[in-house]
Amino acid sequence: VTSRFSFGAISTRWFGTGRPTNGDLLKMHFESMTEEQKKAPLFRDWLTYAASLPTRKVKDSTMVLHEQPFWAKPESLGRLALELKEPTTIARDAIHYLCAPPGSGKSATVVPVFLHPDADFTHLLYIAFRNNDGKCFLADPYYPGGPAGDSILAQRQGGAFAVDSLRSLLTEPWTTSGRRKIPLREVPGNPDKAKEEVEALLEEHCGKDCKVLLHVDEHRDMCDRKRDPDCGAMFSYGAMSAWQQAKNVTVIATYTDRPLAVPSEQSSTVCRVPLALPTFDPDAAAKDLPELKVPSSTDPSHDEQRLQATLRFRLAMKLRIVGLMYLHRHLRREEDLVLAPFLKEFKEAANSDENVKKRLESCIKICAVDDVETGDQQKDIASSLLLGLKDGSEELEQSRVSGLVVLPNRKLSASLVDLLGYKDPKHAVYLRGANRMAKVLKAPRSALEGTPLEEAYAWVLAVRGAFLETLKLGRSSFWARFADIELGRIYSTKDDKAVDWKFVQNMRDDTLYVAKEHGRPGVTGSEALDTHPRTDIFFLTAMGQLVLIDVTGSCRPNAVRSKLEKLTSAVMMLQKDMERGGVREVHGVVLAPFVSKEKGRVCNDGKEGLVCDDGRVELVCGEDAKYLLGGLAQVGEWFREDEKRD
Repeated sequence: VTSRFSFGAISTRWFGTGRPTNGDLLKMHFESMTEEQKKAPLFRDWLTYAASLPTRKVKDSTMVLHEQPFWAKPESLGRLALELKEPTTIARDAIHYLCAPPGSGKSATVVPVFLHPDADFTHLLYIAFRNNDGKCFLADPYYPGGPAGDSILAQRQGGAFAVDSLRSLLTEPWTTSGRRKIPLREVPGNPDKAKEEVEALLEEHCGKDCKVLLHVDEHRDMCDRKRDPDCGAMFSYGAMSAWQQAKNVTVIATYTDRPLAVPSEQSSTVCRVPLALPTFDPDAAAKDLPELKVPSSTDPSHDEQRLQATLRFRLAMKLRIVGLMYLHRHLRREEDLVLAPFLKEFKEAANSDENVKKRLESCIKICAVDDVETGDQQKDIASSLLLGLKDGSEELEQSRVSGLVVLPNRKLSASLVDLLGYKDPKHAVYLRGANRMAKVLKAPRSALEGTPLEEAYAWVLAVRGAFLETLKLGRSSFWARFADIELGRIYSTKDDKAVDWKFVQNMRDDTLYVAKEHGRPGVTGSEALDTHPRTDIFFLTAMGQLVLIDVTGSCRPNAVRSKLEKLTSAVMMLQKDMERGGVREVHGVVLAPFVSKEKGRVCNDGKEGLVCDDGRVELVCGEDAKYLLGGLAQVGEWFREDEKRD
């Protein structure tokens, strides 16, 4: 029997003012469990069980993670819950993992995912091997494999260790802190025996119909991995396999790196499968911390929405870099010398003027992220990481990059801060794009054009062209070998009839152009021009194809339809006189990552592309458009412009 509760309360306000917290809901779930499901001493009462759950040390205090608000969109938690329930892997036994830099919220994610209505688990069990206020397990002796360094023995010892540490968790509840040593068996059984012992143990203590989500934290520290790496890896593999292969057990591992002891998804045996962390939602945080409320009017204009998107990007980045744990400390009224001055200044700026746009611009200035550096570290696979790599790819395995993050499409990348800090020795355009993106975080943003989403696409598309020498946009592919990113204008004014054909004639086929307008990195003073109509990014191929790309962060199908119609009109007009610019074809693409494919078909009258004489205007939306963001999809949710927010 499982008990699920309304998730709406969690998704809006998780802390204070009478609404239930994660801890409240987990306690409600615990109390709804049957006696059959609570036979283990661990489940003697709520306080005994709660003492087994993850904690983190923050300065001089211990933070109980399930008591803290978790600020993310409910749909991202729902996606995670469904992936745990119905893994999209050909392998039967998949060890799911969350990996990200420290302080990203990996361990804090598991409780809200467990509570999600789509999760369908009866028990959440937590086994840690480091941190957790000392409540963790380790192998004794710490060096598996015996004196001879026998990796087969190490694997079997790992399987037995999985059984014995789980038994210790269930039957010997934590009363004090301190690492608990689990003696290694001298004659461990084979892997099948370990799996059977795990099943018997869970049936005895959790009931025969239990469905267990087993959270394995800091897995790399269950035994030594340095003196004999092979034995250490096989020990970890044996333990993780014994847990995952047991019926009705789903393992989710959290660590700053992948569980490399377990093969990647290409394996037909027990394998590892990456899961993307839910993206931090600053609007959800503002429900608990009103100081963070983004200025808005009752019916925000398009310009206000674009400024709000820039502000959310900066605000979220600033808070993630400082550390979300300091928001939790502030919420608990603990001494806070890190965020308190910023929160005070942000609140004052958000209420400083009757004009909403001026308030937004003031907040944007305060949220400048000045400590982000670009090009500090040469990285041969920088471009590959920006585009996203499959777990198990040879390039990734050979590089051994640390601090990886999982993207929504389950590819791997580096954190945005790390991506900005890299330079690719083979592709200079990588650093050009990084510098532009960094200016979006640093420079004053008082203008209404040049959103973070547009700059993100410019960076990734330029690198994609340089790296792959082709750019696939929807059904169309274009030869593109970009070496640079430059500012430019096809239209000399904000009127799409004033075409600058001389500029078009001089366009280079190795350059990706970004519309030169207000607020763009590199445009200041007298150079600041009107907004550029119809296109944010454009390029000319060696085949004489002029490609216009219009980017929208809108969630509204009608807004996207309007973009399509205007771009279609512009493409048709350009085609009439394209010989004046030495152009053979004109193509248009609207990138709309926040409009689903289903809604996109409505925008596009059910067609995949709109044909305009010899050219084509195509809508690329939903997951297809997010794919083109590459590694920047990790922060894509911060780029939305006009989503309805409570």
